Amino acid sequence: MSLTTVAVALVLGFAAAVQMASGFGFALVSVPLLALVVGPHDAVLLALVMGTVFNGWQAVEGRREVDRAVLARVLVGAAFGLPVGYLLYQELGKDSLTVVVGVLVLVAAASLWRGWSLPATGRGIDLVAGLCTGVLTTSTATNGPPIVTMLQARGLAPAAFRAMATTVFLVLDLLAVCVFTATGELDGTDLAVAAVALPVVVVGGYLGYRARRLLSPAAFRRVVLLLLAATGAAAVLAGLT
Repeated sequence: MSLTTVAVALVLGFAAAVQMASGFGFALVSVPLLALVVGPHDAVLLALVMGTVFNGWQAVEGRREVDRAVLARVLVGAAFGLPVGYLLYQELGKDSLTVVVGVLVLVAAASLWRGWSLPATGRGIDLVAGLCTGVLTTSTATNGPPIVTMLQARGLAPAAFRAMATTVFLVLDLLAVCVFTATGELDGTDLAVAAVALPVVVVGGYLGYRARRLLSPAAFRRVVLLLLAATGAAAVLAGLT
């Protein structure tokens, strides 16, 4: 097993721990770090493949907490955003995509740190959040910020928050994987690396589940935001240099 594969597995396992504990953050944590190891295009593909597996685990766990009407509106908006994101993925060069990913992660970290939220909720906001999430899914895989912001505005309980977020991510990741497979972007090499990393992801997810009980929500939130800021800054620096 190469050092690159080991590094990929460790990054994905760490991202799984973050998401299992908080309900979001898998792509936000993994994509910037993976971009430094395997490049941004492969980072997006690996995050989508493993995100599909891991979000499926959490979505099944919280399936009774999902608001189906909100989910439907988000997915309708996302349907229009997915092809736009794919075009951006094709057009952006390696360095540009790395910088874009890093900037998005930094913006997400800043908005969560400041506690920014939407002023109101409604059908239009659900559609817009879905549109933005669809664009980010197929362009950078870091599709969390719009959904996290929208769900925060609704003031959902932690269990409902995790269920809604992971269900949206599961559906969109599945669609994105189908798109990248059909276009030949996703090949056997990426799937082989993902298969090797899967046991580490499972262990990381279990540790994250345990961390829910060991850390207070406020303490864990601070840790996640600091890590997001660090990974975002690293990705921007790598893309610029």
